[in-house]
Amino acid sequence: LFGRASHDHDDNGSPWVSFGARELLVDGGCYSYTRSLEERLRDISSASHNLVTVGGRRRFLPRPGAMSPTVAWAPIATVEPSVADGLSSADESRLEISLRWTDEVAGVVHHRRRVTLGAGGRGGAPALMVDDKVELERDAPLCVRWHFAPAWTLEAESETVVLARHVDGVDQVRVAFDLVRGRAPLRLALAPFRFSGRYGERESATVIELTLLPAASVRVRSRFDVAASA
Repeated sequence: LFGRASHDHDDNGSPWVSFGARELLVDGGCYSYTRSLEERLRDISSASHNLVTVGGRRRFLPRPGAMSPTVAWAPIATVEPSVADGLSSADESRLEISLRWTDEVAGVVHHRRRVTLGAGGRGGAPALMVDDKVELERDAPLCVRWHFAPAWTLEAESETVVLARHVDGVDQVRVAFDLVRGRAPLRLALAPFRFSGRYGERESATVIELTLLPAASVRVRSRFDVAASA
């Protein structure tokens, strides 16, 4: 970000997660130096990352670069002072960031994201918890996205739970969503996306899209429980 060349992505606050040798959460990647403006813009936009956005709109202003659009006015992630003071190489299980930007419909958006890693899965396997607290100047729908690596197949178990299975047939991740604060109805959907893990290649993958209908202040929790192989 910060206007550096043509590789700027709107990815502030977007985690890329793996456990063991398994990639779990990814972003859309960057396909190539194609001349397709639409394709390049899709790769770098907030909709191709694991973020909270207002409705279906982008968080940033696209602008011409040397080869492709670049990100201008993107929200900057600031580590919360209390977390930064207590975070050390020996304790890297929690991180909290704060982002702020202005949306054309919702006005000022303040998003706080806390990412916590702990035990909770089978056999001491990890559990990842992401708490998103969003405050809007005006009511608007929100969308929380989680892009899974191509090796995972996803199936909705209920209106708030998704089960992801790895191609190895053993490892599983249960993803559960909980509205901790607010009264925004939740809508869960699975959608295809094209992942570029290698330059010039595309692979089919799946993204979870959790939509929260218009609200001004909400807190939603995404919990990933890993059931790893022995």
